[in-house]
Amino acid sequence: MIEGLREGIRPLTVAALVIGLLLGAVISGTLEVFHPGAGVSFTKGLAGFFRAIPGDYYNLATLALLGYTAGRTVEKAIGIHSTAKHNPPARPVDDPGD
Repeated sequence: MIEGLREGIRPLTVAALVIGLLLGAVISGTLEVFHPGAGVSFTKGLAGFFRAIPGDYYNLATLALLGYTAGRTVEKAIGIHSTAKHNPPARPVDDPGD
């Protein structure tokens, strides 16, 4: 259940981020076409919004992302190691072995 949910959330998150960037570009471009200077003002205002977010929040998001990435890497490494340990490669029948 959780694995299926995780597989669905990742593409949706990336799609949402791309749509957000494209939407911002369309809004800024449209404003600039109909009201010269308004698109630049919109972009500066949006950049000001992101600059107003304290650095601690960015650090927290970075720590969460790196922790998640490290956890998934360790989880996969343990899964591969345990699978290899319990399912050794098959030897040909005529192989004398050790």
